[in-house]
Amino acid sequence: MYRQQQQQPRTETRLQTPLQILPAMLHAVFIQTADVFNTPARQQPGAVMYTNAQVRASIPICNERFQYALDQLEMEILTAKAALRRDLTALRTAAQAREEARLAAERARLEEQRRREAEIAARKEAEERARREKERKEEEERKRRQEAEERERERARRAEEEALAAKRIAASQNAGTVALGGAAGYNPHYGQVDDDKEKENPAPLPPGSANASSPSPGGAAAAGATASGGSGGDSFHDFMASVAAGGYIDGGQPMHFMDDFLGEFGDSMFTGT
Repeated sequence: MYRQQQQQPRTETRLQTPLQILPAMLHAVFIQTADVFNTPARQQPGAVMYTNAQVRASIPICNERFQYALDQLEMEILTAKAALRRDLTALRTAAQAREEARLAAERARLEEQRRREAEIAARKEAEERARREKERKEEEERKRRQEAEERERERARRAEEEALAAKRIAASQNAGTVALGGAAGYNPHYGQVDDDKEKENPAPLPPGSANASSPSPGGAAAAGATASGGSGGDSFHDFMASVAAGGYIDGGQPMHFMDDFLGEFGDSMFTGT
């Protein structure tokens, strides 16, 4: 009846992407619509013109085919949207996975960096603590050495002062013995010689005294003690009594010269002290 019914079914190639599907579906709609209304250029030479009844009868078929083409186009659009949504979801999932992987790597890197920084800080703190401990020990050791040196110097100073004091005491004692012996006319080393000289040349007695040829018992005892090589105890006692009274011995000089003698002797013995 209609030329469209006599046409063979077309072989359609299944398109893959929505951008390929949309133009193909529009082309199918236009072709199916044009098949209903043949133009003179498309008519065969012997074809007859369609009557109004035929045209009116072909309008529902045209609407049906056009609606079918639109339904197919809508279906393809929905399919393309679903594919796009699925692809978008996959892309978002992949992007999220990559971002999570990047963040995880960044967190791991930061954690490793913080760990290294903590190790470096701990090592520096340990080194600083060890250095402070070493400095403290060295300072304590230096203080102990200084204290030991101070104690040693103090001990040496005290020993030197004690030695100097002992020398001064000994020198003072020796100086006093020499001075007293010289003032009394008594020499410890030559006492016997002086006693012999005194025996040979006795000193004249003062007027009014007893006769020298008849000495008193006390005088004889004293002379005997002196002649016997004694230490001259009576003469020493007389000398000490004269010194206490500020008098003279055997008509000699006053005893105040001993102060000058001892002062000069001490200065010559202990110069620079």
